[in-house]
Order: sequence, then structure tokens, then C-alpha cells
Amino acid sequence: MSILIVDLIPDIIPDFNSSEDTLSAALHFTLFFILSRPGVSYRMAIIIIETHRVNLGLLVPQEHGLMQRYLDLNANHLAPWEPTREPDYASQHEIVMRIKNALLAFKRQSALHFVLFNKTNDEVIGVCNFSNIVRGATQACHLGYAISVSHQGQGLMYDALTGAIDYLFSRLKLHRIMANYIPTNTRSEK
Repeated sequence: MSILIVDLIPDIIPDFNSSEDTLSAALHFTLFFILSRPGVSYRMAIIIIETHRVNLGLLVPQEHGLMQRYLDLNANHLAPWEPTREPDYASQHEIVMRIKNALLAFKRQSALHFVLFNKTNDEVIGVCNFSNIVRGATQACHLGYAISVSHQGQGLMYDALTGAIDYLFSRLKLHRIMANYIPTNTRSEK
């Protein structure tokens, strides 16, 4: 497993009250550092963790279509475990807003809303969210995750979570990650 250097990204990602042009320039500047690694060719997404079988990272607004495709393909599959969604939840506007919020949360280190990509970074195959990050004595967060119906049962989420948890403990110095699951979801009880 390889964890890419992304320590500069929180300082580069702007607050979203700045103009769209400033946001685009800052994101492209950030991506230059990530994309210019020798021998590596990524799409626009900011890849933070690479495992043997998946990459974890953050989408940028221009990549909203990847998330939209994931949500459309998995709406029925995820419905039993997800909260009831508003009708426009999978709209381009809402997805772009959630991507911007995820980048801002990453910058502030208040939450990490990772997207799981296949190794070519052209398909979202799941999500892995570390939310409610609490600093101070607690150093903890909550974990939630979901994987595409076409990728379940292959151990990909286990692979992703192993890399992500290592990142949170070793790089972010968290002490505790709390996760709940629905007991009828037997694959998540492992």
C-alpha cells in the first residue's frame, strides 16, 4: 500500500466563498502536484491513498459525473441502508455542492469523505466517510461506508478501509474510529 503525500492540499484548497475562477485555479494547482508524479496518470480526482486494488481520494467538481453514475447504478442496492433521500440528491447541482463541501471538510480536517476508485480512476466503486472528527483528548471520528452492487463480496471495502484506517491513525493521529452497522447487513459485521 502507498499513501501519497497530500499535506499541502489542505492549505491549497480555498474556502468556497471565493470566486469559481479562484477555486478552479487553486484546484488545478493542487492537482498539478498530484498529477505530475513520474509514471502516474490520474484523472482529475485527488488520490490520497493507493492500495493494491483500489484508490481512495476526493473528487473535484468537474468529476461530478463519476459520482452521479455511482448513485444512479446503486440507488436500489443502497436504499435499505441509506437514509431517505430528497428527489434531487443525485442531481448535478447537489453532487457538486457535496464535492465542494467534502473538499472544504478535508481542508479543515473535520471530515474525510473518501471516494473509492477502481485502479484506473475512471469509476467510483464506493464511498468511505470519516465524519465528526474530534480533536483534543478524544482524537476520534465516526465511520460510514458503502460499495457498489457490482463490486460487493470481493473484499474491496476491506482493502480500502485497511488503507484509510492506517492513514487516520498514522498520519492524522486519531485514536478511535467508531462504526455502526445494521445487523441484517451480515457482510458489514466482519
